[in-house]
Amino acid sequence: ANGGFAFTGQENVLGGNPLPSYRITNQVASGAVGSAIWGYHYNTSAIYDPTVSGAISSINYMEDSIMYAGFGQGQAAGIALSQNGKNYYAGGLFANQANWTTQSQNGLTALNFRTLSDPNDHPDFSATAADILFGFRRANSTSGTSGYTIDAGIDNWKVQILEETSTGNPDPTAIPEPATMLLLGGGLIGAGLS
Repeated sequence: ANGGFAFTGQENVLGGNPLPSYRITNQVASGAVGSAIWGYHYNTSAIYDPTVSGAISSINYMEDSIMYAGFGQGQAAGIALSQNGKNYYAGGLFANQANWTTQSQNGLTALNFRTLSDPNDHPDFSATAADILFGFRRANSTSGTSGYTIDAGIDNWKVQILEETSTGNPDPTAIPEPATMLLLGGGLIGAGLS
């Protein structure tokens, strides 16, 4: 990325809705127009196998978020998924409130997800698709040359999968939030843009 960036994610035992939660700090460096940071945070136990459980009709997503320090829209937020080595996200949420706030997105289909580099690249929700790993994303960018840091939190993360059935009606299958977020490969997956 132009000008650099940094992000961290860690369990927060001092804050939550209730305790503990997960804290994400994004830092966009000064000095470069168009600096950006994208962080994908995955739960290694939140895996859905369509070949075993069936095709996905749609997904409901919910999280509680808070902005501890920052300004404006805070961090771009929302659901993320990984399939076949690609990171996908559905946009539209922001972690920008001074108090814990519940946000949700319902009825998300494969067409609501995209990769960072291609808005026409969507995941495969069919019954023959590869495993899908679920998590969330946080992002920040700048259109000027001033850098900044946004410090935010997430709690009560939940993904509900509505499976396609032989009757064509969705069947809800929940992937609940675990006690703590585990990160894919023990670390954060992120990408910086210029």
